[in-house]
Amino acid sequence: MGNSDVKPSIVDKAIYLFSPKAAKDRLKAKQEYKNYVDSGASITDSALWDFWPISRSPTEEIDDNRATLGARTRRLYMSSPIARAAINKYHVNGIGTGLKAKPNIDIDVLGITKEESAKLEREIKRKFDLYAKSTNCDYSRMFNFYTLQTLTLITSLVAGDALVVPCYKKRKGVKTRLCLRVIEGDLITSPYAVDTDLIRNGVEFNTNGELEAYYVAKRHPGDMYYTTETIRLKAFGDDGNRLVHHIFEPERPGQRRGVPLLAPVISALKQHSRYSESELMAAVIGAMYTVFVTTEANTDPLKNLGVDKKDNNLPDKTVGMKKGGIVKLNPGEKVEIANPGRPNANYSTFVDAIITEIGAGIGVPREVLLTSFGSNYSASKAALDEAWKGFLKKRSLIEMYMCQPFYEEWLTEQVSLGEIHLPGYMDNDRKRLAYSRAYWVGPSKSSLDPYKEVRAASERVKMGISNREIEAGSIGNDFEEVSKQLLLENQQLKGVSNEE
Repeated sequence: MGNSDVKPSIVDKAIYLFSPKAAKDRLKAKQEYKNYVDSGASITDSALWDFWPISRSPTEEIDDNRATLGARTRRLYMSSPIARAAINKYHVNGIGTGLKAKPNIDIDVLGITKEESAKLEREIKRKFDLYAKSTNCDYSRMFNFYTLQTLTLITSLVAGDALVVPCYKKRKGVKTRLCLRVIEGDLITSPYAVDTDLIRNGVEFNTNGELEAYYVAKRHPGDMYYTTETIRLKAFGDDGNRLVHHIFEPERPGQRRGVPLLAPVISALKQHSRYSESELMAAVIGAMYTVFVTTEANTDPLKNLGVDKKDNNLPDKTVGMKKGGIVKLNPGEKVEIANPGRPNANYSTFVDAIITEIGAGIGVPREVLLTSFGSNYSASKAALDEAWKGFLKKRSLIEMYMCQPFYEEWLTEQVSLGEIHLPGYMDNDRKRLAYSRAYWVGPSKSSLDPYKEVRAASERVKMGISNREIEAGSIGNDFEEVSKQLLLENQQLKGVSNEE
């Protein structure tokens, strides 16, 4: 629809004097022309009369509201089934029991043979997994590396962000001093809770606009012994290596803090919780057989029901009913049975629509969010595929900013301690990166029809567009371990066959 409010200008009127047709065509073209002022930026559209947002900086719009968003998200995570399901879907599918390191040494850079590389990879993998499974890799000595991965992802999703800090602690009986400290976003705060031009919400930038440091409170703001004292953690060491890894998914350039996963759907989740609780309570009340006795006379209608008030603990005018019988009512008295109309027949349809919108806002289709695959195979698979993209994206944050840096730090310490011999590792960064290259194997995508997917994987290998190692990794397995086990089993079966 064009803009019919456009009036002839002075130029249009002048043209009309010489060529009325040209002037009319010009005016018509102007009326048919439409841009943002006629749609999203309109000041006359009644649907937008009360919609006048102000664009603010990332700090004011995101960073300054993070604490409130985080507190509300955490409360929903603890009390709302849908909110908890959303967070759980991400960490169960993204991390599962933990992302396992699969060393992948670059033999071209190092100039070594495949056999030498394979031997080194097996040694590195065995020793790293052994350390990752111990609680010595945790700063607090409570969790192993795989549990810390889940903890970090949950913290970043609920609070909006988290810090992962490699530390070195000397512990009795433990050679490896490296450990990880996970700091939730609530503790990242400016010194004495006062922002400056360079320090905002606990994140310091220098005058060149580069990340400089983080400030972490000594105690949680919600702790009864909370103090405004903070510890300054340098973001980079003197050699340029990253000392603190900040895990969050940015939305805008210049953003210093992260946004909780549930931020855009907090209101919908809270309203859904209230509605569900109200409907459940109404259904519970409706399940109770409630009878009202009405009377026109000034008499006690409860006498005829044969109820002894002394035998119950109910309020004065509320009584329980005895077993079935025939009751004679006085003139003017009648019995009315309460009918609350619950359960609500439209409850499921309405709630499903709300959950679908919530799922769209956090990138998890309704079928996956509720683990309810009632549609056909194609629709269910499409829902899984869409959700899987989001799960992989969150997994990549843990891989890039937690797993790989920790693996590289660990490998460097092992080489310096003489526990692992890697020729040329300390020579230059190029060789160090070649030795420390690895990929991370995590949980596989849920399968609706394993047979079809196995056939598809087999075809990819036959066509040469994939290999067995990639396909094994896609379902959470280590191809080398699978091959070893298969070889062992085949030898055992061969031995049994020879004995017979």
